[in-house]
Amino acid sequence: MTQESRLVHILFFRRSAVVLALVFAACIACSLWPRTATAIGLCPRATAADSTPVLGFGPDDLNCSVLSPATVQSAPFVVKAVMERTAFSEANQWNYVSGRNLEANLTIDTYSAWVVDSPDVRGPSGNVYNRRLRHLDVGGAVFAMTYTPRENDPSADAIHFLQIYSQSRDGGPTTFHVDNNNDPNTPFYDQVPGAAVERDVNGTAWFMDTPFECENPVICTMEGIAGHYAKFQFGVYIAVDDNDGINPVHNVTIYGGKQWGYKYSSIDTIEDVVTVTEPSTVWLFGLGVVEIIMSRVVRHRWARSNSKCNKCRGIIPRKFT
Repeated sequence: MTQESRLVHILFFRRSAVVLALVFAACIACSLWPRTATAIGLCPRATAADSTPVLGFGPDDLNCSVLSPATVQSAPFVVKAVMERTAFSEANQWNYVSGRNLEANLTIDTYSAWVVDSPDVRGPSGNVYNRRLRHLDVGGAVFAMTYTPRENDPSADAIHFLQIYSQSRDGGPTTFHVDNNNDPNTPFYDQVPGAAVERDVNGTAWFMDTPFECENPVICTMEGIAGHYAKFQFGVYIAVDDNDGINPVHNVTIYGGKQWGYKYSSIDTIEDVVTVTEPSTVWLFGLGVVEIIMSRVVRHRWARSNSKCNKCRGIIPRKFT
């Protein structure tokens, strides 16, 4: 091997090592950063009808949250069926009837999934809402919508937001609940202290919810069940209660609303994490390989065509020790 060829090979291997190190570092950073995943396979229970999964590494697990499609919800019999199992049943003088569907008056402002760190959500007033969950094995969703009444519709001050939800964990039975923080006095979401509901001077009402699920549903900071999975579906309705605060009878009119939800899963083992290769990682690796190949071709052509001239200029040394 000539002196010129030896120097070319040394330069080539040095540069290749640097390129491979940079590619490897970029792949590591890309895999650790919470992001929107392009592979549904990393979320075991995600389907094609769901949103693009959101993935992120918590303390020791890969966390996934995926949204269910948001649809119109107008059937009051669902509300009745759930309410009959609570203190707000017909036996306790709570009656539910169907009004016209006001779904056209509802605008979805935010509908997104999140993992690991709960996001800030800003209301119309400028208030910022946050669950204050940081670097945990957790995932959830943000759902915010605005009710804008039209002519002859109930005013924003007159309506309530009534939300019911179903949940299922790790293949267990599906259970139904009223989303009122177990308040024994009201079924309405907006009457619960601390609820993210705002009514502004423009005559609109804003609703927001940020539910979440941890790998350990009881204590978020502790290790939970390996491969934990949970599914939640919500129905939020526009409702008007004609109760005057004196008469014990509540006649509640349901004007329809929105259905939404999310699925959360945690992945504990590295085998599960690498079952589907991230396209971003593939692209980075591919670019690195292309760069190395092109570098080698250019270096060899340069060495063959310019070795004599470079020798004369002293760029390539005559002897190697």
